[in-house]
Amino acid sequence: MKKRLYSVLLVLTFFVGMMAGGVGFADNESVNVWINGKLLISSPGPQLIDGRVFVPLRAVSESMGATVGWDSLTGTAYIASQGDALTDIEIVGDAAFKKAMRDALQLLKDRDPEDYKFVGMYVRKIVLNDSFIGPLTQGKDMAINIPSDYGKADKAWWAAMLMHETWHCLETYNNKIDSIERAELSASKKQKEVLKTISAPQWMIEYVEKSERDKWWGQSPEKNALLEQMLNQISQQQ
Repeated sequence: MKKRLYSVLLVLTFFVGMMAGGVGFADNESVNVWINGKLLISSPGPQLIDGRVFVPLRAVSESMGATVGWDSLTGTAYIASQGDALTDIEIVGDAAFKKAMRDALQLLKDRDPEDYKFVGMYVRKIVLNDSFIGPLTQGKDMAINIPSDYGKADKAWWAAMLMHETWHCLETYNNKIDSIERAELSASKKQKEVLKTISAPQWMIEYVEKSERDKWWGQSPEKNALLEQMLNQISQQQ
């Protein structure tokens, strides 16, 4: 069944005693909502119900530069707003790890500002985490998990790897992870694009391509089995 984001209504909890030229608005009537000087256009439109204004969550969020995701498995809506990666992202780990991640973010900001903004949209925490289950739980809490072998790579590699993991967060938000292979190939594609944009060494791009050919994501039977189980649970709910 094709996924779609259901219309979610957001209650704007301000008291509405709206009058226009001395004429009050009756319940269940359409009303105008202005956000930052612009009239909100949505379907369905804003409605006055029991003295409160109801508006579609997606329309309000997107009008303010945020995005909305829907998890049909848990019946939960998620909102992601633009942040500044270097100032808004919490980095959890030792001093060397924090420096490595900040250097990678600074490189993105300097050489690939669009992808830097993308990371700032979907990530609020970067965690040093060697547990194989870490990557399986990232996304909804806007956190990504990085293993401790980060010391083997330079800032160019980690800048692209942050994009790889952020892409997984985006797909988790949009409930688009339907297979392990497709998810990894999609994230690797973005990873290679970043490597090219920041003028990383060619061997890094070739390494990602080789990893794709080797299907590295299937090399851990335990992790692979757990991923498949999670994906099956999601598909059964749709």
